[in-house]
Amino acid sequence: MSGCEHLARFCNSNPQRGFPKEDLVTLSILDFVTKLAEIEAEIELGQRSVLERAARRVQQEAKREIGHYQQAAGPFPKWPKLADKTVEEKTRLGFAPPDNPLKRTGEMRDSIGYHVNDEGTEAEIGANGVVPVVQELGAPARGIPARDFLGRAVVRKAPEFVADAAEMLKRSLKR
Repeated sequence: MSGCEHLARFCNSNPQRGFPKEDLVTLSILDFVTKLAEIEAEIELGQRSVLERAARRVQQEAKREIGHYQQAAGPFPKWPKLADKTVEEKTRLGFAPPDNPLKRTGEMRDSIGYHVNDEGTEAEIGANGVVPVVQELGAPARGIPARDFLGRAVVRKAPEFVADAAEMLKRSLKR
């Protein structure tokens, strides 16, 4: 008895443990390997698209967070209120409203971008300059608490891009 015949017999005799009889397809080993190669190619094509959408969503969410106090998300704590001296300085310099965390001119927010590598397997999301790094990680020696806007955006958007990836895989496997 071949492996396919054994699988078909197992599924037909154990419907609660296998596939319904009408869903079974008999394939030769060559047809099976060919189908796997097709699925792999489809997944590779879909992967870049899913990654692009994920990176764009994180970028947009991170930009949206700038200027607004954020609640706890995943491992990231709620943002603390701005120090009085920071609000006073922003008021003196004419930044209005002064009590908007991480926002002065909008330059940091506008610099948030992303890049997907040529293979479509990795995305980098970040902002230009030293200030975004200090804000994301904090500088305790200078009294600057972490106000993580990039990591928090990933946590908030992760369910969406996991759903995108699952949908892409489902479509690839149905073909």
